[in-house]
Amino acid sequence: MTKYIWHTQEDDKVRPWHASRDGKVFDSNKPPKGGNPGDAPNCRCWAEPIEEEKEHKESGTKKLPPIVPDTPAECAQKDDIAIEKALDILIKVGVEGQVNYIYYDTKGIPTIGDGENINDKKTFMDINILHKGNDIALTLEEKAELYNVVQAHKPKLKKGEKYDIKAQSQPLFQNYIISETEQDRLAKEHLKHDLVKVKEEYAKHGINYAEVPPSAIAGSLEICYNRGRKGFEEFNKFIDLGIKQRDYDTAYEQSHREGMSTNRYKAIRKFYEDAKREMIYKENYGVWQ
Repeated sequence: MTKYIWHTQEDDKVRPWHASRDGKVFDSNKPPKGGNPGDAPNCRCWAEPIEEEKEHKESGTKKLPPIVPDTPAECAQKDDIAIEKALDILIKVGVEGQVNYIYYDTKGIPTIGDGENINDKKTFMDINILHKGNDIALTLEEKAELYNVVQAHKPKLKKGEKYDIKAQSQPLFQNYIISETEQDRLAKEHLKHDLVKVKEEYAKHGINYAEVPPSAIAGSLEICYNRGRKGFEEFNKFIDLGIKQRDYDTAYEQSHREGMSTNRYKAIRKFYEDAKREMIYKENYGVWQ
């Protein structure tokens, strides 16, 4: 065994630094500080081996069994399923933070809801912003004035500098909020645009969208939402060795990013477990389960 996924017993006896490794991928030949699972005294953690099909990983030419591709109508239905699955993980499970008032992200960009960039004036003006306390919607004039205030207070950052989100204190902005319904609408619209990018990248890599299971698409959306549409272009191994080869263990492995929370690891793991089941069902019965 070389690469493996670290698992804990998920109880209060787990060492904090082991809990932080839960669900993450490590190499047994290059273990993290303190060793591999079970090396530390009384450690009850365990390693889930990751099978490495080196030959097809390097060549990308693994022969795949034929499946019945989706019809255009089935693809459209799959779009909705994938977006709902991604929305459920991002919002309901909470792997993306929800903030109902305007704040500046680490890049100093005005943001609201589930990381929605509202720096663009048209985007800002299209949002249904409410007065906190009475939930009365701002007029267009009030929103235009608020937009100017938000722009005027944007932090001036040096190259490479990150803005400390926790340190911000903008009581003025906290007096203007959006509803949960509006947060969900913004997130869903964001995902619809992300799906266009996902389809474009699949096509660039020679992947037939009609042959990709809904949960694998949802996994792609999770990356695109989190890293941005431009950032999604960097996940070549995720696409070529995972999605294209229908190898959803590898897709899960290659979806990992620095700084991911344990909660996020667990949430996206389910995407690829579901994708494996969906693919088996499709190969056997011609439809997604």
